[in-house]
Amino acid sequence: IMLQLICALLAVSAGNGVMMTTRRQVLVRSIAGISFPITAVSAVESTVTESKEEIRSRLLMAIEKDSSQVETLVNQLIQFDPSDGNGATSSALDGRWELIWAQGVRKFSPLLGLPRPLRPTSQQLLGISQLQSGQAQRAANTLSSGILGPIRLVLSSNIEKRDSSTLEIFPPFWLDLNFGSNQWRLVDADSDATFRATQARSLEEQKAPRNLYVQLYLEDSKQPGDLRISKVVAGDPVIVGATFLHRRISTS
Repeated sequence: IMLQLICALLAVSAGNGVMMTTRRQVLVRSIAGISFPITAVSAVESTVTESKEEIRSRLLMAIEKDSSQVETLVNQLIQFDPSDGNGATSSALDGRWELIWAQGVRKFSPLLGLPRPLRPTSQQLLGISQLQSGQAQRAANTLSSGILGPIRLVLSSNIEKRDSSTLEIFPPFWLDLNFGSNQWRLVDADSDATFRATQARSLEEQKAPRNLYVQLYLEDSKQPGDLRISKVVAGDPVIVGATFLHRRISTS
C-alpha cells in the first residue's frame, strides 16, 4: 500500500470573451484530448462561449454526483482558460489547492478511486509562501484523512516553469509521514529513476523523462473556489495523460 500512496502523491505533484481560432487554441484542445477539425472550431466555440457559467456550474454539480459527464464538461471549460495559456507564469497559480476530480489515475493509484468516506483528501501547495523556509521553488502535495486516519503524507519536489503554460517536476523527491508532532522521511530520492524505483517501476519507466504538467485552465480571481485544470503531457508513462481538477482553498 505504501507504493500506492507514493503513486497517488506523484499524481498530484505536483493545471475569453469572443474567441478566435489560433494555433495555440487548437493545440490546447489537442492536449486536452479534444480533436476538432479546424473548420469546425469556430462553431463549437460559439456554442460553448454562450454558456460558460452554466458549464462551470454543471461541472461542479456533476462532480458532486459522480456523473459520467464530468470529463466532457471539463473539456468544454478548458476552452475558456482565463490565463490565456499563461497558467504556469501567473501569480494566480500560487496557493493551496484541493483535488476535487481526476481522470486516468486509478490504474496506478487505487486510493484516489476509493468512495468518498475512505478516499483521502488530496491537497497541493504551490508558491514560496506555501512552503517552509528554504524550500523555494518546491511544490508540496499531501494526502490525509479518509483511510489514512490521523496520518498525513507529504510529497515535495522541485518545480520549474518550462514555458508559459507548463511546469516541470524534478528531484529531489521527499516523501514524509506526519503523525501528530512527529515526522519521518520515508523517501529521499535524488533522481526520477531512483524515485520511480521505489514504486517498483520497470527499467524503461525509470528512464522516462521528467514529468511535465500543462496548466490548461486557471481562474485568476485569487479567491477561494477558483478552479484549475492540469494534465500530465510527458514523463512517467504510467501517469502521462492523467488530468486533474483542483479548487482553490486559499492563497496563503
